[in-house]
Amino acid sequence: MKLKKSYLHSRLIVMFITALLLSVVYFVVFPPWFSIESEMPAADLSSEDLFATFVDDPSGAHYQYGDKVIVIEGVVTLAGPGFVLLGKDMEIVRCVMRKTIYDRKKTYRKGDPVMFKGVCRGLNLTELLVTHCVDIGK
Repeated sequence: MKLKKSYLHSRLIVMFITALLLSVVYFVVFPPWFSIESEMPAADLSSEDLFATFVDDPSGAHYQYGDKVIVIEGVVTLAGPGFVLLGKDMEIVRCVMRKTIYDRKKTYRKGDPVMFKGVCRGLNLTELLVTHCVDIGK
């Protein structure tokens, strides 16, 4: 009888710790206090200017714009579920929408001028990444 109680007790403790860890991970990944709409942007740039800044001086641009909220303007090159590509040729800025395009009931077409607010994550090999984007209109 005592063995069953200790087994049940240890199992409850493990379940409680697991639930606690999962909730901590959830709040780190999806912080409820971060609202992109209310954040003051560090810069207001066109997609071409932002891309050129990262190509010319990657470390300086990352220091100035990296992991900061920015407003970015551009022309839609391609739109997919949850993302919009801005720019031309090899100067692509990928805007990952905070809410997917389907949630916002907004359709983006090639050639549409747009203005997004998002968090600049930096330049990878092929494109500049901006996450948590919301459409602030143009």
